[in-house]
Amino acid sequence: MDDSADSFSKKIRNAELMKIPYIVIVGEKEETDKTVSLRVFKTKEQSTMDAAAFVQQVKKEFEERSL
Repeated sequence: MDDSADSFSKKIRNAELMKIPYIVIVGEKEETDKTVSLRVFKTKEQSTMDAAAFVQQVKKEFEERSL
């Protein structure tokens, strides 16, 4: 979570420079709709997804990952 005083666009740029796999954005609209705005580092894809579906996706990826 980035709770710094930086601007919104600067927070996103910093996350991209740090190669964060998922940038999850939750604003008023997303909170109301129970969704998340999602940016994927690998594909540079931007989408909106149901919050519960995103959690399930990340859990699945975590469980399938091997060292």
